[in-house]
Order: sequence, then structure tokens, then C-alpha cells
Amino acid sequence: MEKKMRNESFERSKGFTLVELMVVIAIIGILAVVALGIVRGAQQRAKDAALQATVANITTAMETYYTIAGTYPADSASFDDLWNDADNKVLDKAPALPAGCDEGGLVDGYFDSEPGADDCGIGIDSADDSYTIYVHYVTGDTEEYSGGTL
Repeated sequence: MEKKMRNESFERSKGFTLVELMVVIAIIGILAVVALGIVRGAQQRAKDAALQATVANITTAMETYYTIAGTYPADSASFDDLWNDADNKVLDKAPALPAGCDEGGLVDGYFDSEPGADDCGIGIDSADDSYTIYVHYVTGDTEEYSGGTL
């Protein structure tokens, strides 16, 4: 009789119960959500760092252009003079922006669309003797960099 009871209890404990399986699945789900949040934050910070590097390159190009030409590109429409002007070219090609970002259309010096969670970009407002670079980061922050005589 005692041997029979041992066999029955042993046979019942061969697998996991439904509750145990549900607990394990819930824990895996929670870990996955936490990991995705960490990865998403790292992607945003990487885009913002790439934008900062691009702004540094544009700033250097603007100052180099001014040194060569004696003036900054006349307006944001002539910003491509930095890489297209045959006499005063200072960049080989247009500055690269992170995927999903655009140069941004400026209306009165500001972005022309309401920024969403993933919107980012760079806009430039320039005159002969000064310029301002507007940067909208993925995290939602906006900064302005100015150069020349203001």
C-alpha cells in the first residue's frame, strides 16, 4: 500500500501545473517589456548624439565658408552652397542625418510641423553676417546654435 501511494504521488509530479507555466510566461513578458524600453531609450540617445555631431560639422562648415567667401550662405535655401558652390565648396556632400530625421522646413525660423515623439531634424536660418541652427532632438528637446555677428 505504501509503495502504491509513492508511485501515485510521483506520477502526479512529472509535469508543471498551468499556474506555474502562467507565472513563468508572465515573468518573461515583464522582462521583455523592460528590455524593449532600455533598447528604445538607447536608440533615441544615439539619434540625438548623431544630430549633435551633424550640428558640429555644419557649424564648422559655416565658419569655413565664411572664411573663404566672406559671408555666410545668404539664407536657408542657399545652405547647399556649402557643398555645391564651385568656388567656395567646403563639404563634399550634404550632412548626413539619422534615419527618420529631415532637414526640416523653417517657417519664421521654427519647424513647420508639430513635433511628434520620433520627429527630429535640423533647420538653418542664415543671413550674410550671422546664422542660427535649430535642432529638434528625438527626446523632444530643441536647441539653437548661433554664429556670426548677432
